[in-house]
Amino acid sequence: MKSYQGFLYAATLWAGFAITGCAPGTGINSVLMMPEEAEPAIPADTLAARGARTRVTEMPTDSTNALGQVLLMLPFANDSDYDGPWPVHTGLAQILADSLRSNRFLRTVPVDSVMALLTPAEQRGQIDPRRAADLARFLNADWAVLGKIDEMAMRKFRATVPLGGYRSYEGAISANLILVNAIDGRPTGEVSAEGLTDSRRSGINNPAAFIPLDKEYLFLDEMVWNSDEFRGSMLGGALAIWAKNAAAGVGEDIRPPPSLQVLEPKIIDVDGTVAYINIGLVEGIRNGDKYGVWDHGRKLRDPDTDVVLGEAPPRRVGVVQVEQVLNDHLTQVRIIDGADVIANGYLLRAE
Repeated sequence: MKSYQGFLYAATLWAGFAITGCAPGTGINSVLMMPEEAEPAIPADTLAARGARTRVTEMPTDSTNALGQVLLMLPFANDSDYDGPWPVHTGLAQILADSLRSNRFLRTVPVDSVMALLTPAEQRGQIDPRRAADLARFLNADWAVLGKIDEMAMRKFRATVPLGGYRSYEGAISANLILVNAIDGRPTGEVSAEGLTDSRRSGINNPAAFIPLDKEYLFLDEMVWNSDEFRGSMLGGALAIWAKNAAAGVGEDIRPPPSLQVLEPKIIDVDGTVAYINIGLVEGIRNGDKYGVWDHGRKLRDPDTDVVLGEAPPRRVGVVQVEQVLNDHLTQVRIIDGADVIANGYLLRAE
């Protein structure tokens, strides 16, 4: 009964998220958080049994976007010395998602959308990769992104200045990512990124000019997380640098598959939403890769004489995703777009 109630609770929250359009990282975050003693809304071993699937993405899903990769952002573990009021477990995940928006190939499922499914420990980033893959599949994502914060601090250093005292500061962020492939549950990528800002680069020579930094250091926790004031701080600047570097690393690990060198890569069998293609290990494809499916171009006839005048150019009619590479030249794929029109002999393109 508890699991069923939890499922209704999660579904209600998702519906509210979709209707109200609350931006990630705003008030919806506090609604999705569960009390310490609460059980997970949907246990890991029942995720696969659920028939319903809900996708909450930051971009609409269409035939073009279907070729991209969808990332589920999960809470980060915090192994740093920071123990303040900021929501760092979800906050860094959302800031990374914001930085990924410029990557047209990648889309994200906001971290807020998964919080109701997590145990209290998982909400603090203690998530097993296999559990992360289960969650990603449940939300129709291609990858789960796990993170661990190693350092997040504003440091002060003693510098030699006329008035003495601490007059040199640094904002430092270090957090690592693990990318888990939702198709096979394997952690297949790691991204290490850092962000650093320091007062010595600001050109400040007058010790009195450091008074705002002294105040920032002493009252840093009183800033509202990710507010304009926070983003203008040294730590906020370091976080922006970290997010940019981390997003670049994710983009390097998760990118479109290379162009196929096979003379005629194509669909060789269709069984409902499952199909088989004539490329495999030799071509270096991997689980989760997506390919456009193109028809042969329809015949164009004169409406009066019914004489064939030529053929229209081929058009993309669907998208398939690699589920299992079977051998050197055979792979099982899932049809994720165009299941009603894809047929044997249709060609594949990496786009």
